[in-house]
Amino acid sequence: MLRLMLKFLVFSIVIFSGAIVLLQGAKKASLDPEIATVYEEALPLPKFTLIDQKGLGFHSNERLLGHFSLMFFGFTHCPDICPFTLQKLVTVTSSLESQGADLPEVLFVSVDSNRDTPERIDSYLDNFSPKFVGLTGNPGALQVLLSKLGLTTQIHQHPGQQDYTVIHNSTVFVIAPKGELIATFSGLDNTAVNATTIAEDFLRIRKRYLAHPPRLAT
Repeated sequence: MLRLMLKFLVFSIVIFSGAIVLLQGAKKASLDPEIATVYEEALPLPKFTLIDQKGLGFHSNERLLGHFSLMFFGFTHCPDICPFTLQKLVTVTSSLESQGADLPEVLFVSVDSNRDTPERIDSYLDNFSPKFVGLTGNPGALQVLLSKLGLTTQIHQHPGQQDYTVIHNSTVFVIAPKGELIATFSGLDNTAVNATTIAEDFLRIRKRYLAHPPRLAT
């Protein structure tokens, strides 16, 4: 009888332990994004000051704090990547809003300060969302941010024309409420990348961050 009770106890412990492992695995899976890349360590961003589309100063040590942001680099003369990505972000934020979620601030940072004045960016973003924030400014101030993110840009002059394009990265960066980089999205200009999946991934990233804030990279 005692042996039978011991076997039953051991069996119960094994079942209970297995259930805990399954629950922990399910909880972890629920926090894992499908297409986004999440950093194990958060990357602190340098302080920078740019100008928004209303001509006001955008100071990162103030404006990036207290909320999540989605930061994308581009330029208003961009023929495809920028409009496709911005339109995808419109759909993403609409999806989040329909779910009653707190919206991230979408930041469109120009890599073409020579042509992208605040007024031009303001007019350009009107084609997408009045809630999006456009930024431009001194190339030196922008370079501080680009260097930290490991990004480069390149001017490509069209042969026989005064017009030019700017080769740039299409990554969307997820900035957490303390002004640190915690994740990235790639290929939003690709029609195969679904806006609903992006929105769900953002919610997972947000939940994961709030539950287990990552340590800062040194």
